[in-house]
Amino acid sequence: MSSSRPARDPSFGALVAPLALGMFLRALQMTVIGPSLIDISKSLRVTLADVGWIMALYAAGSLVAQPVAGRVSDARGRKAVFTAAVAIFGVGSVACALSRTLPELIAGRVIQSLGAGAIAPAATALIGDRVAERRQGAALGVVYGMFALAAVMGSVVGGGLIDGGRALSSRLDEASPLRAELAIFPWHLVFWINVPLTLATLALAYRLPDDRRESPGVDVGLRAFFRRFATLVVSRGSGLIYLIAILSGIPIYSVTMYGAAYFMEQFHASAVSAGVALLALGIALGLGLSAGGALIPRVGPKNVLLLGAIALAAGDASLAALTSAAGVLAAFGACGLGMGLVSAPPNVLIFRYAPQEQRGMASGVLTMLGSTGAISAPIVVTAYLRNAEHAQLAAFRQEFLLAFVVAVVTLALVMLLPAPAKAS
Repeated sequence: MSSSRPARDPSFGALVAPLALGMFLRALQMTVIGPSLIDISKSLRVTLADVGWIMALYAAGSLVAQPVAGRVSDARGRKAVFTAAVAIFGVGSVACALSRTLPELIAGRVIQSLGAGAIAPAATALIGDRVAERRQGAALGVVYGMFALAAVMGSVVGGGLIDGGRALSSRLDEASPLRAELAIFPWHLVFWINVPLTLATLALAYRLPDDRRESPGVDVGLRAFFRRFATLVVSRGSGLIYLIAILSGIPIYSVTMYGAAYFMEQFHASAVSAGVALLALGIALGLGLSAGGALIPRVGPKNVLLLGAIALAAGDASLAALTSAAGVLAAFGACGLGMGLVSAPPNVLIFRYAPQEQRGMASGVLTMLGSTGAISAPIVVTAYLRNAEHAQLAAFRQEFLLAFVVAVVTLALVMLLPAPAKAS
């Protein structure tokens, strides 16, 4: 075995458990916050379009952190980056939970986002380093399966926390400070829930094997970054994977970020009802992840990615066209299935296209580019909402239509991917 390659961890479960919980922690904030957007806009006395900036800036912070974290993990070790990322995410969550104004909430979300952005590249690179090739699909399926669990639980938990906090407030004594807190800012609970999860993740991460590396320095300058990035995109496979990541993020985040708000507006539903409705997306997402993990070694990551792109396009088209409750639920299901199927294949493919010593940066860049949809989708929705005046439903549907067009383009690019070479 090459001395440049860390020894494989003998315990699959001990390795995957903290990584999976870390990904759950990161993904939960993308779903649990959905039912709270309307409440945030009311309590902070800002428009729903203004609230969109806390989504876009969260993604922007993650965008900055991902390639840097990937490069640092290549040079200094995955464990240190992963644990630091989780800790920063926890600090940002507390800042959000204590916020009383939109600028304070934005500041907390930026801190939170820097930690969130660094979690994925360190976690996926750890799998690439320490899990045998034949089990990488399974490991990635478990880790990204936590995204499915977060999607299933997040919308329901988020709606339950909002409505439950408000209900509890009405039962408390009028002089109680907690009564006013829960009545005005019930969405603070959406951030407080991250604290015990952060502590649990750090406790499990402590057991990860030490992989500190001797390095003369961590070169994260722009010139060095673009030089290394250029080596990853010169091949047809890597370049296409990165472009697919950029485009596929738009239809994915259009639904995960705004599905609950759209359901509440369309059917005048409560936060809890919207959360329950998104179970259709979450359950289908779990099925897609499970099916993808089983299909990758049988039919190959490219074909699984192709199936996912088809399902995602069908789901976004349905959201743009259908207005009945049954139609919207079916659309959520199709989107969830597509998201599940497209989650693991890009990471499996980039492990094949990128050199082993650059996997940290490669996975970080991949995650970064995939997250650009978390910026572009809120910006587009915000623009539609600002111009639509009171026609918010039409604005949402127009954005879902745009997401469908992008999904179709993504589908065409997937068909152009070359077959990946076997890892050495």
